[in-house]
Amino acid sequence: MVTLVEVAAHLGLAIHIGVGSEETSDANDPVVIDVTHDSRQVVPGSIYCCLKGDHFDGHNHAADAVVNGAVALICDHALPVPVPQ
Repeated sequence: MVTLVEVAAHLGLAIHIGVGSEETSDANDPVVIDVTHDSRQVVPGSIYCCLKGDHFDGHNHAADAVVNGAVALICDHALPVPVPQ
């Protein structure tokens, strides 16, 4: 198993607590089981990557990813969702 803190350290990313996230260490370091850029493929335990393209912006689907079980987001700006980013 790998946790969010381990993934962030491996990628050299900082973790910011999302809006409405609980401030406990367990809530901020969930186990990660998948990484995807398609909000429709998010399963509980996924990290959702908010990719920005010429014709779409994955940031617009971040809330859907959280509803589908994303435990964290990789994004280029803060979003109003209750998961670490």
